[in-house]
Amino acid sequence: MLGTIGGSYYALTVIHNPALVVVMPIVLAMTPCLLMCGAIGGYMWFVQRRGNKNTQSCGCGAHHDLSGVKVEDKIRDLQTSKDQISNLKTLQSDQEK
Repeated sequence: MLGTIGGSYYALTVIHNPALVVVMPIVLAMTPCLLMCGAIGGYMWFVQRRGNKNTQSCGCGAHHDLSGVKVEDKIRDLQTSKDQISNLKTLQSDQEK
């Protein structure tokens, strides 16, 4: 509040700019809000970046724990799933004939 009063007095008496007197309270009121939003956003980004590397988000909204899973096991499971899907498609096309 003292910054607004002092800045308005300076703008009106020294600079002789009434437009600055009108705009100054708005700028001084918005500055802390922008700083707080930036600080909270930066904190959230930093915490997410430093998060547990064993937990991975695939975009589905759930977090999958990958701490005890080997990459080879995941690849084998994916290949098995692909084989099962192709077998189901083959059975479906055979039933349609």
